[in-house]
Amino acid sequence: MQFVKRQGTTKAKVRPSDFQALQSQFLDDIRTVIMFEDIPTKLILNWDHTGLNYVPSSSSWTMEMKGSQKVPITAIDDKRQLTAVFVCSLAGDFLPPQLIYSGKTPGCLPKATFLPDWHITYTHNHWANEESMMDYVQSILFPYQATRKQL
Repeated sequence: MQFVKRQGTTKAKVRPSDFQALQSQFLDDIRTVIMFEDIPTKLILNWDHTGLNYVPSSSSWTMEMKGSQKVPITAIDDKRQLTAVFVCSLAGDFLPPQLIYSGKTPGCLPKATFLPDWHITYTHNHWANEESMMDYVQSILFPYQATRKQL
């Protein structure tokens, strides 16, 4: 049996024709505010939410025997997810993540043991909402900010 990597195809992302100029202006605006307000890099935070599949899979490639005519991708239709919130400061500090599970009571949370500073919570659909974000701000961001202001 010989396996080969098979590549899927997706539509290319479209960028505005003046993307470079827009990007440059955006970054210049940020640098200007940082400079005029004298904001320390450890207090400039970037965060993002991402869906994590319970069953990891790739929608673009899989392993299959060489010469196969059909290449099914296992678990491609499994939509079960949780949401993870990741935060990093401009100084390179990674803050503890927030994991948001789907459910209506604490019983929906896994029995796993997480690091004590991780923020584990739930919403009815595992999506971040105002309440889960305010909870993260209170539990993780404010304590981080308080310790960094003292340094």
